[in-house]
Formats: sequence, C-alpha cells, structure tokens
Amino acid sequence: MKGLIIVLLFLFPVLAFSDVLDTIDNPSAFGMMMGGAIYTIYAGPQSIAYNPAGIATDNGGLFFSHVEHYLGIIRNDFLSATTNFGNLYFGGAFQTTRAIDTDYTQYRFYGSLAYRMDSLSVGGNVSAFYGTDIVNGFSVDLGSIFKLQNFKFAITLKNALANITWVSSTVQYYPVEIILGAGYENSSINLNAFGNMTSGEYGIGLQYFITKYFSLCAGYGGTFGQTGSFSIGTVINNYLGFDLFISYTFLNAMNFGQSLSPFTVSMSSNFGG
Repeated sequence: MKGLIIVLLFLFPVLAFSDVLDTIDNPSAFGMMMGGAIYTIYAGPQSIAYNPAGIATDNGGLFFSHVEHYLGIIRNDFLSATTNFGNLYFGGAFQTTRAIDTDYTQYRFYGSLAYRMDSLSVGGNVSAFYGTDIVNGFSVDLGSIFKLQNFKFAITLKNALANITWVSSTVQYYPVEIILGAGYENSSINLNAFGNMTSGEYGIGLQYFITKYFSLCAGYGGTFGQTGSFSIGTVINNYLGFDLFISYTFLNAMNFGQSLSPFTVSMSSNFGG
C-alpha cells in the first residue's frame, strides 16, 4: 500500500499540474453542483475563478473553499474577496495547490475588476503564478454577462496572453479558451449551461429555490466524447451570517481518486447582507 501511495504521489501531481492554469475547474461547491455552469451567474467573490463579470453583485463579500483530490493527495485552497464603489467592483483571490508528503506547492494570485450597467457587466482578471517548479507566469481572463429579461448570456475568454516560465527555463504558452454561457432565471429556478469551445468541456446546472434561504441544485458536466459527472447539492443562505454550499458528485468510476472523495463544501459572506 505504501508503494502505491508513493507511485500516486509522483503520478498525480504531473497529471493535476500539467494544465497549471486550470488546476481546479470548479473551486466551489456551488460550481460543482451546477456542473460548472455558473458563468452567467452573479456569484460574488467565487466568480473570480469562473467569469470575472460575475463579481459585480451586492456590496462585495468573502469566499473560501478547500478541495481535496485523489484521496487527499492533492489539496487546493481558494480565498477571494470583493468590494465596490458604486458600479465599479474590485476583487482579489489567493489560491494554493499542494501535494502531501512532497515539497510541491503552486501559488496563484488574482486581481479582478468589473463594471456593471443596467443589463451588461464586463470584467477581467490578471493572474500571477509561482511554485516549486515555476519561476513566474501570468494570465488574463476577460468576461461579460448580458441579461435580457429572464435570460442571461455570457462570454468568457480564459488564459488570454498566458504563459508560464518553468524552472527548467522552458516557456510554455497556453491557448485562449472561449467559453459561452446561457441561462434562464425566475423566482423558482435558475437554469444555466456553458460550453468551452476550445477544450470541449460543457456543463448544465439547475438551481431550484424552495425558500429565500434554501435551494437545491443538480448539474452534469464533462468533456465531449467522454463520460461526465453528475452532481447534487444544496445552498443555505444566511446561515450564521454565511452562505453555505454543499455538493456531492457521482463521478465516473474510472476517475479513481475523486470518486473516493466526492464531497465539496464551501462558504461565502456577503457584505451587503
């Protein structure tokens, strides 16, 4: 068993960090339970990891999430905060990814800016990368959300102008990811979908509002041509001053590590009350 763990420690960091700009596709439980389809949602500070235009809501807030992958061998922490001056919103985030029993650590710092008009929001992220095998790196994300009555549409460009300089002196450039999103929302449901035109990833999620304090969610996400993952979850609003997100994911049995740690829990606090 110890030998297997040693092998996993060498293999999984390579797999998990091979696409270092997208270490965690869904760093929040809300993102997991919605199949990753929160690109059209004003989700506050957690939107920094999805569509930066989505931070333009209320009066700012805090968000925290801890995610474990591959039997806990890969651990990720994501902390973000936002504030605003009128229709102009500012945000920042700090993300760490590490492998236990090794000295590998990856750091990502975000700076975000968004502006919200009546029916249109636009925003952008600038990210900086550092790590055990990274000298430096940067990436730019751009996003927008447009609302037309109950319908929502989003365009997100991830990894614009992105590159990483590795300790080996190798510089790797990353392709721009074009993500399209669409949604419908009323007093009872929040239905959203997205498609990544570059990677072939997709997702669809439904949030059903039972009360203003409690809602249930279900989502499905994956990559075209491959078996995806089905998730369920709940959102508890204003629990001891926090919004609590809890999700459970039914993953493809071949997705060995995550199938054994399917729970994701995260929380946020809204400065606007």
